[in-house]
Amino acid sequence: MKKLLLINPNTSSATTSGMLAVAAEEAAGLIEIEGATVGRGPLMVVDSAGLQTAADAVGELVAATDLSSYAGIIIGGFGDPGLERVRGRICVPATGIAEAAFSEAAAGGRRFSVVMTAPGLVAAIEARAATYGCRAQLARIHVVCQGAARPSGPDAVQAAVHAACEAAIREDGIDAVVIGGGPLAPVARRLRSLLAVPVVEPIPASVRLALARAQQGAPAVAQ
Repeated sequence: MKKLLLINPNTSSATTSGMLAVAAEEAAGLIEIEGATVGRGPLMVVDSAGLQTAADAVGELVAATDLSSYAGIIIGGFGDPGLERVRGRICVPATGIAEAAFSEAAAGGRRFSVVMTAPGLVAAIEARAATYGCRAQLARIHVVCQGAARPSGPDAVQAAVHAACEAAIREDGIDAVVIGGGPLAPVARRLRSLLAVPVVEPIPASVRLALARAQQGAPAVAQ
């Protein structure tokens, strides 16, 4: 089978490597995944301006890439930047990580919350939930790691995300929690066995959806 291309819409090669490791673990024995990093934009997308720049950069990367050896692409930013732009212009399915995560989180009518680290993207994520038909099931978005209290170092970030997930479970009456954002993929993987409700990991969810679409053999468009 052809490969999947995981596109990092920010310019951090370290983030690309982290996402690719999680994606490859999910895809092991099923399909090969390659990573690509956009050529311009912020190191981390944290607001609407960065999301727009990321969308432009994703479009440019896809336009410059020979997709003949790929069965699909995954856009590895939680706002799904550039998703609509590339759909209809390429001959393989394009999948967004928010799209995939929300599809799994809302399955069977489940109620879910999101934990993320970018307060400037809350409105965009709410809009994505509405686009994907699950806004009513999104209980709350918890934002951590912001302002003067922002922790430094991966262990501190994981602890803050863990605490926010526990608060969401305790306060929101949810059936699942989405840990949102490509850079948080390793954190989501480590926390999945520590919480009382299912953790929806956007990167593995996107691999599963992209693989299903690739096997169907046709480009997919969000409903």
